[in-house]
Amino acid sequence: MNRPQRADGRRNRAAILEAAAAMFVERGVDAPLDHIAKAAGVGRATLYRNFPDRDSLALAVFERNVQGYEAMLADVSGPDGFERVLRVVMADVANFAAVGAAMTSKSARRDVFAVRDRVIASLLPLARMAQSLGHLREDITADDLSLIIAASAGGIAPLPPDRRQEAAERMYTLLLEGLKPLPEPPPAPRRGSSAPPG
Repeated sequence: MNRPQRADGRRNRAAILEAAAAMFVERGVDAPLDHIAKAAGVGRATLYRNFPDRDSLALAVFERNVQGYEAMLADVSGPDGFERVLRVVMADVANFAAVGAAMTSKSARRDVFAVRDRVIASLLPLARMAQSLGHLREDITADDLSLIIAASAGGIAPLPPDRRQEAAERMYTLLLEGLKPLPEPPPAPRRGSSAPPG
């Protein structure tokens, strides 16, 4: 008797997440919850039964996207794998700015930090691969990746929704320049050789 209800519940939850993801991208994370429920084809009570508040819904949407990053690990390889996943992460930080901002808050809930740690865990093996191939600075660490996420969220979250994607693209471009391998220092002049004329 209960099995169809459980299946309906899973479908309702999936529909809510799908509708919320689309509406957060279009209207920002402050989109009216009633509109999300209507787009999902469920009642307001059903939405609140699954997600008691806006933060829980935004976090669940972002966590669903983190599952997408984790799935990408099986499909990306080579030196551009890190860049591809980083670009998706930064676009999501722009689309779900409230969650991105929460990741940098000292009062964030543990589940927010857990999602952030999963994002970094998705990026780290790709960063290691890019480093081994000479496409990424050798001194990049997990702490640096955490700093990149925090800086992206802190810089993008205060912007109006219609400017966040453009800002994310710009920040992504600038970050890639800073993440490239450092140039080799010029060889030191041999002892006794004269310095070239200035």
